[in-house]
This record gives sequence, structure tokens and C-alpha cells, in this order.
Amino acid sequence: VYNVIGHGISNEDGTEVWNTIEDNLVARALFVLDPAAPNSGYSVNRNPNDLSDRNEGSCFWFSNARNRLRRNVAVNCNGWGFDFDPIDLVAALPDEQGVLQPPIEVRTLPILEFVDNEAHSSDYGGINVGNTNVGFVTPSGSSRLTRFLAWRNLFWGWYSENAYGLVVEDLTAPDATPDGAQTYSVFPYRGQEIRWRGVRFLTWYFTGK
Repeated sequence: VYNVIGHGISNEDGTEVWNTIEDNLVARALFVLDPAAPNSGYSVNRNPNDLSDRNEGSCFWFSNARNRLRRNVAVNCNGWGFDFDPIDLVAALPDEQGVLQPPIEVRTLPILEFVDNEAHSSDYGGINVGNTNVGFVTPSGSSRLTRFLAWRNLFWGWYSENAYGLVVEDLTAPDATPDGAQTYSVFPYRGQEIRWRGVRFLTWYFTGK
């Protein structure tokens, strides 16, 4: 995926589950401000099925985490390399066999698999998990992110907010380049329950509890 307005690879309305996204390269997903609403902060290519999605040009963007991401590379996007931005939605979703289950809060669904992914040279950062208003609230230890490399992103290698239940293993997030790329390697912000294992970084910034 190359040179698109809005997100590169994303879900549509927060009900997409059990998908496998692997071996993809996404470069230059762009944010173009909507000229009809210049103060809204929304892209010209706004998502009509999820009005909380600003479509800000992340390489990979998901409002439902119950999916698998393997060996993907995110490069030079206006938003995040990878963004797990949970939607405030209660929905009846199928299990892996396709049988519809009772309604559940989408923000409580864990990431099925996130392994051997890489992000570099994006404006916001390498990866974001959670957000200010909804939060990403999964059972303890249920969302595992393994062997993620984030380098030369503009602000953050790793950023998370109101994120619970994560296990982060073998994260590599170098920073402190002469041109100021990747201001912070790891930035967990407000309300976290994350287990860190084998994390390699230079700058850690932590607020909250």
C-alpha cells in the first residue's frame, strides 16, 4: 500500500474479527485536513462508519483488536505505524467458527497476535495502544505483543494510554538520533497495566500509575 489518503490498512466499523494481516508493507498513508471543516481535526477522507475515526493517516489502524498481525512493516505515515484505537461499541460478534456470540464491549477484546512487526519514520510514532476516552481494557496478560521494532519515528517508539492487560516482549525502540528523531522510545501514559519483558530502549517517559 503506497501514497493513500487516510489509513493504509484498517478495519471499517469495529466489528471485523479473526483476520490475519501478514507480510505487508505500507508507506505514506497521509492525513489531509477536510477543507469543509478545517477546525475539526478530521481528514478529508473521514470514515462514515466510525465517526470517532479521524482517519489521520496511520499505516495500520484497528478499532477492534481481535485480529492477528505478523511480519508487517509501516513506513513514513502521517499518523502511527500501528494504531489500536478501540471503538466505544457493544456488538454481537462471531467466534472463530462463525457462530454469533452475545454482545460484548469491543474495547475489552484482546489482540490475538502481534509478532515481528516493524515501524519507522512515521510522524506520530511506531505504535499506539488505547486512547484518552475509551481505553483498551483487556483481561490481564491477554494481549501479547512480541518482537516489535520501532525506529526513527518523529515522537514515540511506543505510546499507550489507558491500556490494560498487555504483555510486551522483546520491544526494541532506539532513539536519540542527532536530528531528534523518536523523542521518546517508550511512553506509557495514564492508567496502565502492562508487563514488560526484554525491552530495549534509550528513553522512558512514564506518567500516571
